[in-house]
Amino acid sequence: MKKIIWGISIGLLIVVAVIISQSSDRTASPNVSTSSNTPAVTDNFVIASLPKGSVSEVKISSVTMPEAGFVVVREVDDKRLGQIVEISGYLEAGMQENVVVTLGREYASADKLIVMLYGDTSNDQVMNDLDRPLRTENNLPIARYVSSGKVVPTDILANGFQAEAIAMMEMGQSMPGMVMPMETIRYTNEGYVPANITVKAGTMVMFVNESDQDMWVASNGHPAHTDLPTFDQFEFSPKGSQYFYTFDQVGSWKYHDHIAPVYGGVVTVTE
Repeated sequence: MKKIIWGISIGLLIVVAVIISQSSDRTASPNVSTSSNTPAVTDNFVIASLPKGSVSEVKISSVTMPEAGFVVVREVDDKRLGQIVEISGYLEAGMQENVVVTLGREYASADKLIVMLYGDTSNDQVMNDLDRPLRTENNLPIARYVSSGKVVPTDILANGFQAEAIAMMEMGQSMPGMVMPMETIRYTNEGYVPANITVKAGTMVMFVNESDQDMWVASNGHPAHTDLPTFDQFEFSPKGSQYFYTFDQVGSWKYHDHIAPVYGGVVTVTE
C-alpha cells in the first residue's frame, strides 16, 4: 500500500511540475519582437540599433502599429518635446519590420532624439497637421528613446509639464505663504485674452480654452513653430482644457493658435 501511495505522490508531483513549467513558458514569452542589441519591450516597439555616437538614421527592427500611420523622430530639448526631425513613409496597421527613418542631417548624439507613433488621422497617407500621436491604453503617446530603446517618461510626453503644474498649484493651495508665479491667458471665440503679457523668467502661463473650438497653442512661425520649439502644445485640446508652459528663456515670444493662426499674441519674458 505504501508503494502505491508513494507512486501516486510522485505522479502528482510530476504533473504539477509540468503544469508549472508550461505556465512559466507562457509567462516568459510575451508577443514581443527582440533584437540582440535591444532590451525587450512590452508593446512590440524595438529599435534595431542603439547608436552611442553620431546618428544619421534610425532603424526600427519591429513595431506594431495600432492603426495606419507613421514613425516620427522628434527632438527632446531640456526634458520637453521639441521639433519633429523626420518622418517615415506611410505604414499600414499591424506588425511592421525593418523600418528605417533617414534624418535630414547627422546628429552629434542620439540622446536627445526619440521615436513616436502617429496615426493617419486624415486618411490621406501623408503626414500633416491633423495627424496625432497614437496612444497606449493609459492615454500616453507611444514613444522610445533612440539611444537606449527605453520608454520616454510621462513628464516629457505630457506637454508643458501639465502634471507638474497641477502639483505646484495644489502645493500653493496647501501652503498659503508660498508665492508661485503664474499667469492665465484665456482662449475665446475672439482670440486670446489678454493676448500680450509680460512675465519674469520662470513664470508658468496657463492657457485655458474657453472657446467653442479646439485649441492648439504654439510659438511662431506657422506652421513649423521654430521660434521656441518647446512652446508647442503639439495637439488639439477641447473646450475646457488647459495647457501649461513655463517661460524660462528671456525674450519676446510670439505665439498663435495652430488651428486658427489669425489669433495670436506675445509673451515677453524679462529677467
